[in-house]
Amino acid sequence: MAVCGDHRWRKTNFFDTGRKEIEEEKRKQWRHFRRMVGVCVVKHCYGTKTSMHRFPNPEKDMEMFKKWVELCGSSELINIAPTTIYKNRRIYRVHFEDTDFGPNNHLLRTAYPKLQLPNMPSCSKSLDEPEASSTKNVHTDVLSTLAEGESSALQETEGESSALQESSTLAITGTHTDVLSVETEDAHHDTQFTGLSTNRKRKHSSRVKERGILSNVNVSRVTALSPKAKYFYNKLKYYKKKYTVNRKNVYSLKQRLQNATKYVSTEQFRIFYSTLDEVQMRMFKSQILNA
Repeated sequence: MAVCGDHRWRKTNFFDTGRKEIEEEKRKQWRHFRRMVGVCVVKHCYGTKTSMHRFPNPEKDMEMFKKWVELCGSSELINIAPTTIYKNRRIYRVHFEDTDFGPNNHLLRTAYPKLQLPNMPSCSKSLDEPEASSTKNVHTDVLSTLAEGESSALQETEGESSALQESSTLAITGTHTDVLSVETEDAHHDTQFTGLSTNRKRKHSSRVKERGILSNVNVSRVTALSPKAKYFYNKLKYYKKKYTVNRKNVYSLKQRLQNATKYVSTEQFRIFYSTLDEVQMRMFKSQILNA
């Protein structure tokens, strides 16, 4: 049975109108969500938009969550459910100190707002100083311990990195002397640089270095280099990346070895090891060797 054109048009128009209404409702909900999340909940905070941080999870740490709400000084938060505050409310980064962030620029679990807060008797600075100092000491100890572990890992891979650097240096000497000098400086900087540095511009450093290398030889693109210079330029970049991967693998292996050594010394492992028969013990040792 054929369908008349008028009926087909009304049916299509009905579905198009319903889809548009649904999309418009979703856009309204999204705009409302962005409007609520994109504003800092601290009272009298009119700063520019920076990175924002979520409240502590009330289901895991209710005491820290209440402390954040109290320090914000906003009476509106009292009448809002904790789950709603956790999902839809944020705090600007300017209210935290630099010691509140870890090596990966993540906010520590023990951190709480301290800067640019409303004057409230319950959140005076004299009450917060002991906890802030203890947090700073713990953070410093963790950084020093990780730095020692990474420095030992770098010493183990120093021989390999020096060999790669020497081979690349000899290869590029006959083509572009300026490229050689800049590359060796960058490689030397990478061997001394630790992954725990707090310099937040480190993510874009490799791209800036590459532009600097090309500009020192009066070249704006890699394609402008001679074939031999381009080959050794890419080869040196490959060795530098390979050295970085090996350095991370050595550090990871060192951490795993420390954890395994600590576990072997426990009484639980001794009891488990004593219950194995000869076949199980042989299989257990082979698994350890192949790990």
